Amino acid sequence: MSSRQRSQAPRSRPIEHARWDHLDVNAQTWVAIAAAVIAVIALYFNAQYTRAADRAARSAEAQTKIQQQLRIDAVQPYVWVDVRRDDVTGTLLNLVIGNSGPTVATNVRVQIEPSLPAIDQLRERAQAAQALLADGIRSLAPGRTIAWPLGQGFNLLHTDGPQVHTFTVTADGPFGAVPSQTYIIDLADLRGSLDRPAPLHKLAKVVEELSRTLRSAANERTDAAPALPSRYRRRPPRIGQPWMSHRRRTPRRLSRRGSTLEGQKPRDEGSYGAQRSGCMSLCCESLRTGILRRKSPA
Repeated sequence: MSSRQRSQAPRSRPIEHARWDHLDVNAQTWVAIAAAVIAVIALYFNAQYTRAADRAARSAEAQTKIQQQLRIDAVQPYVWVDVRRDDVTGTLLNLVIGNSGPTVATNVRVQIEPSLPAIDQLRERAQAAQALLADGIRSLAPGRTIAWPLGQGFNLLHTDGPQVHTFTVTADGPFGAVPSQTYIIDLADLRGSLDRPAPLHKLAKVVEELSRTLRSAANERTDAAPALPSRYRRRPPRIGQPWMSHRRRTPRRLSRRGSTLEGQKPRDEGSYGAQRSGCMSLCCESLRTGILRRKSPA
């Protein structure tokens, strides 16, 4: 073994230890990298879960607000204003305001621009009604309607062109002010529509006339009906005696000795049952006697 080889022999061990040390560092590095990757993945899923929980919380909050708004809207009054034809005449146009909500509306105000037309005879009433609506109505109960006449439709509607009026309705409810409503009504839309009374009005008249006729006929029949004779009237039962006996009776033969039935005790002659049984016995005996006479030779 040469000197050169001897000098190089002890140097091989430190190099081998360095390699193993390098491998040990690499293993720790990979463990750290894996832990970092796992942490990143966990952070990602945690962020996704947090985002989903945040969305669920926002959705629940929005649903709560919607439910609260629905509860408020369910008890809020609903005030409306319209120009409608009269249900009785069918030709008049009325300015009608009503409350279709479940609660009372307060401080009801209606602004109409421009003012509604009216005939000369009703112009003051129409202007007073519009001024009253502009100043405000203190309260309007649920289901209540108020109408003011404007005039006949053929006098108020123009032959051509629009007749646009803007209505702005404001009111207060149990939870404060109700959102204002602004809408447009064109009177020209009523041009050419049918002007006849409502069918319910005609039906009410027919029912009223029919009830009057039936009432008079019933009174006449009561006055003209004759009284029944006393023999057709039912006799009331006497005290201590039933009205009718429900006991089952067996057929018995008539006795030749008297008018009573065989095996039956004679009843009190003053009682109604005794009189009835006696009459039946006499009738049966006379019928039997007549039959025997017909069969006997002359």
